[in-house]
Amino acid sequence: MKITRKQAVLRAIEVLSESKENHEFCKVLERLSEELPLSHWTENSILDAVNQFLNENGRLPASVDFLKVDYLPNRCTIKNKLGLTMEEFYNKYYSNFYYNNNSVYNYKDIEYWTDMFKEQYIKHGKPSLNYFDKLRDNDTPCVQTYCKIIGVDTWNELLEHCNFPVVGQNGYSRIRPKRKKISYSVVCEFNKNIDTEKINETNEKIKKIIMNNRKKTY
Repeated sequence: MKITRKQAVLRAIEVLSESKENHEFCKVLERLSEELPLSHWTENSILDAVNQFLNENGRLPASVDFLKVDYLPNRCTIKNKLGLTMEEFYNKYYSNFYYNNNSVYNYKDIEYWTDMFKEQYIKHGKPSLNYFDKLRDNDTPCVQTYCKIIGVDTWNELLEHCNFPVVGQNGYSRIRPKRKKISYSVVCEFNKNIDTEKINETNEKIKKIIMNNRKKTY
């Protein structure tokens, strides 16, 4: 846990309050602790505010928290002071946390989701890939989401990450299969090799045969 300036001030108050002579000092420090972090935003004060929220809530602030929590800067301040979007900010300073604009599983660190998968896997009898999603508790991620958050591609890799044996598991089951992409240059080269004149000639011959057949029927 990172010590914030507010925590340091509160600790100083705790130590100083042991002596009655420091009573006035403690009063001033208490007022100061209520105002921390200060309104003059710098890189350190922004990180201090986010760390304070993290220590108090066990997660990173969501978008709505930057609007509602008094001691947090707004998102525009972070953009203006650091030149970073929220995704870039979290990736730079809190890379051990999962962040995705479109995900409901944001703001908890990867260790949290690893522990959740372990709990679900053991709770439901260590099922195979085919049965895990059917057995998992409501409001918990599916296998594909666990893999995306933790940063693995296969079910076996997920099990290995969580220190589970993979004996008897399907080693070829990919959670996020990577599709081969055909480049535009390959497509163009393929098209060059097609003899369009012959295709047109063949089409004309087919049309003539069809027309002749129609005449014979009449």
